[in-house]
Amino acid sequence: MEKLSKTQKALAQYLQRPTLSAPVREMVLYLKHLFCQTQSLLTGNYCENNYRPTSPLTTNKDQLSLTQTRVLLIQEHTKRRIERNLSALAESETLDIIAQDYAEKLCQVGEITHTLNGSTLEQRYEIGQYDYIW
Repeated sequence: MEKLSKTQKALAQYLQRPTLSAPVREMVLYLKHLFCQTQSLLTGNYCENNYRPTSPLTTNKDQLSLTQTRVLLIQEHTKRRIERNLSALAESETLDIIAQDYAEKLCQVGEITHTLNGSTLEQRYEIGQYDYIW
């Protein structure tokens, strides 16, 4: 626990440096958040570091529709894939319907699982008539 506290203090001091670039500042803020969350899990105390990464998803989240959120997520994921020389993603209306239906079922039962009531992703694709190719 003492090491966690020391690490959090060191990160807080590091953030005081006026010469930190924006990307480094974001990374350090994220690390600080992870250590705060870890300490929270160990102690049972709520982590109150108010970490909010700056992105269209976090700065405008209360004004975004579900469709707008999906578009932003696909754009961000595509950007990261392209940086790794992978192909871009494209939205699929069929997959959106399958995923939304499953998300609503998860909300109804109050669980987060990939196999609700024993169902698998492949079965959900089949029910949703999505041609799944691996």
